[in-house]
Amino acid sequence: VGLSALAWAAQNPAGTSAVLIAVLAVGGLVLLVPSLRRVLPARTVTAGRGLPTVVLSRGLATGSFFAVQAYLPLTLTAVHGLSPALAGLPLTVGALGWSAASAWQGRRPDHPRDRLLRHGFVLIAFSLAASTLVAFPAVPPWIAMPIWVVGGAGMGLAMPSLSVRLLELSPPQDRGFNSAALQIWDMLMAAACIALGGVLLVALASIEAPTPAVVVLNLLMVGVALLGAALASRTRTSADGYPE
Repeated sequence: VGLSALAWAAQNPAGTSAVLIAVLAVGGLVLLVPSLRRVLPARTVTAGRGLPTVVLSRGLATGSFFAVQAYLPLTLTAVHGLSPALAGLPLTVGALGWSAASAWQGRRPDHPRDRLLRHGFVLIAFSLAASTLVAFPAVPPWIAMPIWVVGGAGMGLAMPSLSVRLLELSPPQDRGFNSAALQIWDMLMAAACIALGGVLLVALASIEAPTPAVVVLNLLMVGVALLGAALASRTRTSADGYPE
């Protein structure tokens, strides 16, 4: 409810009074912040070493990746005139990259998880930056497919690594709470970042000409993915010997 109120207020529907928008925004924060403090491990939003950063990183990965993916078909249809079926093809190809990278990392259980996570975030950041090119009519739309294979591969490295790391850092009695926290933060960040795209679309562009909003959103999400890469080493603890 808190996230929905914030997103609705941020998009500022036409004819809505400023007072109502302010009430929704403040009310959304009042609901959201205390709720997150109860359902997330302590120090999650401040990237505490170990489990908190694992949970935080999951949201950074899903938020950045799915925000850009949500508007990629719109970009391909509005800017390049592709049919819905063709505009959805890069998402299918990206899923193949995701599964292939996931299978590859699953056969290397001894590979340090923080390194796999960092590599995954770097691949995600690269694909999000390259996806910005698709927003321009002069760029051929087919490049979205190899770009999204790279992004899917990054997710295939990052997501399983985070799940494995969460279980490694969780005592048996805490695995239910920590797994739930991971899923909640995952979905919350994805919803928030996708909603940000909607805000940018309303503020900077339109559905018929989304290029300015898509460019800004993609570059912001590149920053989110790079933050994840920078924090990857903090998923290690003193028991792992975290100095690199």
